[in-house]
Amino acid sequence: MDVVFLKKAVTVLCQSRRTLMNTSVFAFFLDDNSQKEVFVDNQSDFHSATGKLSELIGKDLDPTDIGDFRLVVMEKMRYHKHV
Repeated sequence: MDVVFLKKAVTVLCQSRRTLMNTSVFAFFLDDNSQKEVFVDNQSDFHSATGKLSELIGKDLDPTDIGDFRLVVMEKMRYHKHV
């Protein structure tokens, strides 16, 4: 069973959580203006996507559905790599 993609997904998840940790501090110190609103909205979207990736990785893996599961995880990872 090829599960190398899961290792990559965990790496992406760790990087995403680190990014969220640092950008939260950055957002706290931004002046209140429209740019901060856009930044916080984008951060919220990224936080939601990170949570979804985390839920996927935490699921029990059904060996019969590994192909479909891999596609879903890879799609979630693709979003994180482009942010």
